[in-house]
Amino acid sequence: MTHQYITITTFFIVIYLVKSMATYDISLGTGSSRLDESVASEFNKIVDDTEHIKEDFEDLFTQNEVDEMEPDRIAFTWYTAHNTNDDDGLDGLELLKAISHAHAHEIHEAQHAEHDGRPNDAVKLEEEDLKTMDFDEEIGLVDALLGTYDQNDNGLLEYVEFITAFKESRHQLGI
Repeated sequence: MTHQYITITTFFIVIYLVKSMATYDISLGTGSSRLDESVASEFNKIVDDTEHIKEDFEDLFTQNEVDEMEPDRIAFTWYTAHNTNDDDGLDGLELLKAISHAHAHEIHEAQHAEHDGRPNDAVKLEEEDLKTMDFDEEIGLVDALLGTYDQNDNGLLEYVEFITAFKESRHQLGI
């Protein structure tokens, strides 16, 4: 019980700090993204998956709260959920686990899409598309993120580096 209280209290303190930092403008450089467009798209899709956040945090957030979340809060929630060892950032293994988890979630959603009224052929096609991102591509996404945004070369994507990557990918995609 005490651990949950500390975790929830820490979560809200960090949200306050992030909201306080939101007044500072993060430079997006020259306007051109440092990520390949397909990498930026995949990264944004994984982080910005509010349905997945709702399912993973159903005890913490209501559907209405998730629907009203600002993109920075969604990104912060994703980041803190995947920083499993509570250090200064996401290392390559934490990023890989998070990306693999997101893809497993997509495949699970595709398998249960028949309830949406779509024909089984559409579900099978979507599953095939999802399986095209194999392990090597997931590692490539991790390498691209760390290689591009780990500014101090400590092997971690610290929060400032992560949010820079998130904002740049959204900017590149026109979101």
